[in-house]
Amino acid sequence: DLSDARLIGARLLRTQALGAQLQKAKLTGACVEDWHINRETQLDDVICDYIFLKSGQEERRPSDSNKSFAPGDFAKLIQKSLETVDLIFSNGIDWKAFAISLEDLGVQYGEQDLAIQAIENKNDAFVIRLNVPPDADKGAIERQAMQFYETRLAVIEAQYRSTLQAKDEQIAIYREQSTNMTEIVKLLASRTIDVRAIAVSESKPNETYNNDLRGANIANYANKLEGNARQQAKQYNYTAEQKQTLAEAAADIQQLLEQLSQTYPTTTQAEKLAVAAKAAEEIEANPVLRSRVIGALKAGGVEALKELVDHPLVTILLAALEGWQQPESK
Repeated sequence: DLSDARLIGARLLRTQALGAQLQKAKLTGACVEDWHINRETQLDDVICDYIFLKSGQEERRPSDSNKSFAPGDFAKLIQKSLETVDLIFSNGIDWKAFAISLEDLGVQYGEQDLAIQAIENKNDAFVIRLNVPPDADKGAIERQAMQFYETRLAVIEAQYRSTLQAKDEQIAIYREQSTNMTEIVKLLASRTIDVRAIAVSESKPNETYNNDLRGANIANYANKLEGNARQQAKQYNYTAEQKQTLAEAAADIQQLLEQLSQTYPTTTQAEKLAVAAKAAEEIEANPVLRSRVIGALKAGGVEALKELVDHPLVTILLAALEGWQQPESK
């Protein structure tokens, strides 16, 4: 029983906290790397301004050192981790093999809600986070997902060897290069996926968005979004300039994703990846839009934009763009 415990700055690495009572515990600055909790772990009314996911005060949450958790945010963050499975690729990833294996996984677990929550390109690994039901056997899902991937990868690499007469070293280099998010569309393009464009004459008229958002603020733009996004926006004290930057970028991203979703199918996970990657390519190719998105990421971070854009593909897209908020090397 650790209720009311003072654990400020505590190193909880690999701590076994299954079913632990942590109500009202003080956890500000604690490191929770690889700690083990479950749905019975009680986190009600935990007092926590920020935590670290890695030792050495690495991977702070919230990421912005000037921000702190709102009441209840810590428990929500931890609860979210219980409903996800991380697929880790240490040697790069072949997107074509992954797209097919993801469809295999969907067939295997057809009655369960499996969806990509986030895609992260770490220094030494590529992580794809899947949403899974709280009561799902996460270990079994992870094992099955990686087994499907390895099976599909073996077939595809055999084709590479046969068709390209490629050597093992060349295939390894190719896989590492294909980890780049901007390559998803190119790699999926060779797969038989229905990406037919909807004829303009047959499509419904697009909703018109006013992208001239001078003087706009997050609350004004949020009237097109769900209430939770509006509430989230009020938690932070943005300057007028930051509000305008966030509002403009959110409107542009919203419009782009909606247009692409009308043009290309987004039924399967592979198709969703392709559309998100196409959006990333279009942002990359448009200097004005790219600058606006970078400004928004620096102003409010990924989470702020994610709350403002009401589209199911925004999480995948922003995972691809997350690195843009870092200072560009000269």
